[in-house]
Amino acid sequence: AESAERLTGGHGIEITDRLGLDQADDLRGAVFDQLNQWRAQSESPLLGARQQAAARTVVRSCEGMLADLAPAYQ
Repeated sequence: AESAERLTGGHGIEITDRLGLDQADDLRGAVFDQLNQWRAQSESPLLGARQQAAARTVVRSCEGMLADLAPAYQ
């Protein structure tokens, strides 16, 4: 629950806050790690519907962070 709250912006809206990392860290790699972890949880048959829905919310948050980290195209 703590990780989900942090990743969805409960401890700050900056990507570094949401990941709990410093700016110098590999942010894209960290987001991909979290995305893969939460995708697996969102699809786990061992979790109930509410837990899967919460995991999908975190997945969308991670996808948004990746979009924010993508280079801008003109």
